[in-house]
Amino acid sequence: MAGGHTCFNSQVYIDSNGALLGVHRKLQPTYVERVVWAQGGGYTLRTFDSSMGKVGGLACWEHTMNLARQALVSEGEQIHAAAWPALSTMAGFTDLADIQIDAMMKNHAITGQCFVISASNWIDDDCLQWMEKNIGKQDLVKGGGGWSSIIAPFCNYVAGPKVGKGDEFVTGTIDLTQIATVKIWVDSRGHYARPEVLQCKVDYKQIWPDEDKIVARTETPKRTPDSRLQDDVVKGDNI
Repeated sequence: MAGGHTCFNSQVYIDSNGALLGVHRKLQPTYVERVVWAQGGGYTLRTFDSSMGKVGGLACWEHTMNLARQALVSEGEQIHAAAWPALSTMAGFTDLADIQIDAMMKNHAITGQCFVISASNWIDDDCLQWMEKNIGKQDLVKGGGGWSSIIAPFCNYVAGPKVGKGDEFVTGTIDLTQIATVKIWVDSRGHYARPEVLQCKVDYKQIWPDEDKIVARTETPKRTPDSRLQDDVVKGDNI
């Protein structure tokens, strides 16, 4: 945070023309992340209108926060940006991490009727050497990791997943008109929302002094529990 010593795990949204759309700060740091990162607020839990469509995202285990996911779905999220660390390099997660990430990404794709773009880093020898030099010898993290893909609303892979060491662009072509096809079956901001039974309430008030400077919006999202806005349609966007 500018002018202070508080840090956040953040996702920055930049449009194809270089315009800064806004920032999302992770609501709940996970595990030992709490040593470093502060908690984000509802002010940055929102979608952004981009040249590709309506974009939103969450970081890591935020994807277990079902109401946070529904908040983005309720705003008409079309493209979901998911950020993940190299979980499979951590002791105890070697055989589980990729299964968990795959499940959570497909879950959001179908329950949110959106395209999911998932990006994960990987651990190289330079990173391991830095840790040993600055932290000490350890056996909690190994080399490898990485799980990046593009997933369509019906859970099929558009690209990837790319797993393991090495830098690589995971690219694919998405067609946002596919979203309407899925919503005939299930529409989580329409007939499947059941607002007379279930409601998602988000407190969008500003809790950190600089939030209004990092989110390129002057208004709190206007949303009613039974909003049924039409999704914008864009064909053949390359991601």
